[in-house]
Amino acid sequence: MPPPSRTALAALLLLTATLPAAAEPPPRCLLPGQQPALRVELFFGRQSPDGKREVTNAQWTAFLADIVTPRFPAGLTHLDAQGQWRDPRGRIHTERSKLIIAVAPESDDLARRVSEIATSWKTRFGQESVGVV
Repeated sequence: MPPPSRTALAALLLLTATLPAAAEPPPRCLLPGQQPALRVELFFGRQSPDGKREVTNAQWTAFLADIVTPRFPAGLTHLDAQGQWRDPRGRIHTERSKLIIAVAPESDDLARRVSEIATSWKTRFGQESVGVV
């Protein structure tokens, strides 16, 4: 096999120079004493799937104390919200909702804790889903 020509070598060097560099992790903006963390958002519709009942404030407070707080003991924020969704027929529905925002260190059990909260909500109140970000 003959050696590559100067033109082929120049083309290879030019091609190599234009390839993107390996992706670098995003820069972290941490103040002294801070550690990386993840933001978790959970969306809870309060209307029953049949539209006849709504999760009461007392039921929400008990759910928060019994299920959510033990899984995010360092703290969280919960807000009243207005949810919207489209049914299979294309109709838009709205309902009173709750939103939880928690910031937690990334850990092996974070996904499990979030899943336990969502499963408990669906089971306790007959809900079809919980939005998770």
